Amino acid sequence: MVFLVLLIFFVLLRSLKNRYYPFVQRFQQIVIGILGLLLVIVILQSVVPQEYVSTPQEPVQLGSCLGDPIEVDYAYTGTVADPWTCQVQCEDDVPRYILYTNGRATQCETPPGCNDYGEDHGITCQPPGQESAVGTSEASS
Repeated sequence: MVFLVLLIFFVLLRSLKNRYYPFVQRFQQIVIGILGLLLVIVILQSVVPQEYVSTPQEPVQLGSCLGDPIEVDYAYTGTVADPWTCQVQCEDDVPRYILYTNGRATQCETPPGCNDYGEDHGITCQPPGQESAVGTSEASS
């Protein structure tokens, strides 16, 4: 489509070339220069890709998690995970939190919402009973 528009544009310019030759020739050079510059930029971007690696930030720690746990089989890494884990909360409006294999937890959005709010925003919470478990393991050591 763009090619067709440019072709029509250059045909019209060629017809005007006889009447306004210096202006049309200079205008053609400017347009060809801009298009050439855009082509060089596109080629450079495809040949030399940038590495966009975001470093996960340390999550913000809230208080205790509310609701029932949703246990998942992957660890919390501080980034957004693919599955929509809190989706089950849409059906019954019971508050839940996601409990990961590394002991961390993130709170789901409060009902009636059912997004993985804590995971999406890097906000963790303390699962109920984990404080006492940590305290007893330290006391027994």
